[in-house]
Amino acid sequence: MLAERHSHKTFWLAIVILSIVAVTFLVATAWVLNELDNTQNSLLLVRSELVSTQAQLTNVEAELGTTRAELGTGEIELSTTKGLVESLRAELGTAEIELSTVEAELGTTRAELGTAELELNTAKGLVESLRAELGTAEIELSRTEEFVESLEATLSNLQVNYDRLTTGYGYVLRDPSYQEMKDFLARDETSRQEYVPGEYTCVDFAKDVKANAAEEGIRCVYVIIEYRGGGGHAIVAFDTTDRGLVYVEPQFDWEVEPEIGKRYYQCVIPPPHYRMESPDYDDTITRIIVIW
Repeated sequence: MLAERHSHKTFWLAIVILSIVAVTFLVATAWVLNELDNTQNSLLLVRSELVSTQAQLTNVEAELGTTRAELGTGEIELSTTKGLVESLRAELGTAEIELSTVEAELGTTRAELGTAELELNTAKGLVESLRAELGTAEIELSRTEEFVESLEATLSNLQVNYDRLTTGYGYVLRDPSYQEMKDFLARDETSRQEYVPGEYTCVDFAKDVKANAAEEGIRCVYVIIEYRGGGGHAIVAFDTTDRGLVYVEPQFDWEVEPEIGKRYYQCVIPPPHYRMESPDYDDTITRIIVIW
């Protein structure tokens, strides 16, 4: 009986132990399953992150490929640019050499130009000097021609006076009064003539006034004025009864007070609001010749 009770207790104890073990197993299994689920969820999350990371990695690899391609293109362009730079440097070096050569040639040309300009200026100075000398020679020639004409007119005038004296005509000429002289000059048209170099000059003016005065019975003298600068001038004079010898510039009918050592143009007495221009030659009076 005791053995049966003992066997019965043992059975129930075994059942309890088995139950405990079963419960423990179930609890452990549930915990393990729960942990497994958590692990699976974590694994799924990791996989999702891994997929995302792989996608990002793929994108990065694609971008890296693009960057590499661009880098390759850039390297090619860089290499090309380097080659171009080297070529440009070489051309620049050549250009600098050519520039130096051109500058040297330019310096030589400038020196030659300076020499040419100096020679040109010298030639211009010589030409100006020759022109000045030619102008002076022409002026002197003109004065000499006028002086020769004056001498010829003087000779002609002397011949006329001689003829008049030998025929008795000179005895009928008379000296006018100052007013008669002014009236005659106002009537006489000689001063209205135009001065023409080589054709109608001072000699002709003086000769015509003298001849016109003689036709009216008025004595008029022929006057030669010699200049220090060469050449001379011809005017007329009247020995007036009330004012004495009065010199007249026949080209203008202006009175003159000639004085040796004084310039002729300064001796002319123009009317109010008129003036005698200064000539471009020396007209200083050195001699006054009065021919009656």
